Amino acid sequence: SIVASAQQRPTFAILTRISNRNQRSTYQNILLGFKMDYPNNWMKISEINLNNNYSNVLFVTPENQFPNLKTLFSTTVEKFALFKQNASNIASKSCTQTAMKMQTTRNIQEIKDLKRNPYVIDYSIMNTILSGFPSKQITFKTSALGGLQKLEISAAHNERLYTLTYIAKPETYQKNIKDIETAIASFQIHK
Repeated sequence: SIVASAQQRPTFAILTRISNRNQRSTYQNILLGFKMDYPNNWMKISEINLNNNYSNVLFVTPENQFPNLKTLFSTTVEKFALFKQNASNIASKSCTQTAMKMQTTRNIQEIKDLKRNPYVIDYSIMNTILSGFPSKQITFKTSALGGLQKLEISAAHNERLYTLTYIAKPETYQKNIKDIETAIASFQIHK
């Protein structure tokens, strides 16, 4: 159920989800081409769509208190559309390949940055699968900003690059990792 907090203003209410952690809601965006399940006690705090080429959906976990966010989970979708006269499979494959190349280029650059960053304590990179598509997963820990941990997994399909990112302080990273893994496992790209 959704309950308005005591900090209500006539035109704006801060909404908080109160529910059992094991219950799930489904977020679906047909325009972006994905859906995923997430715990009912998470709150979707923003949905940004810039020029239909870049979109981001941001969730926070219950221990977050504005402005001190401790845990963020986001889904980013970037569209790589080529100017094409028709919707041929060749043009579509070319756009998907461009998205996959962009993913690989970003992963290589992030690995280089992680190796050079003196605040990075530990990192790992692995090949995996996201919604049935080949993907890369990068995780790292840093000593900067009071310590942060990050997990990022991305895959390309239908001219789009899908990136799921989890960032948290160490004290909340492990607490929420099972919910994050469940959300990632439920993530479905519409084929």
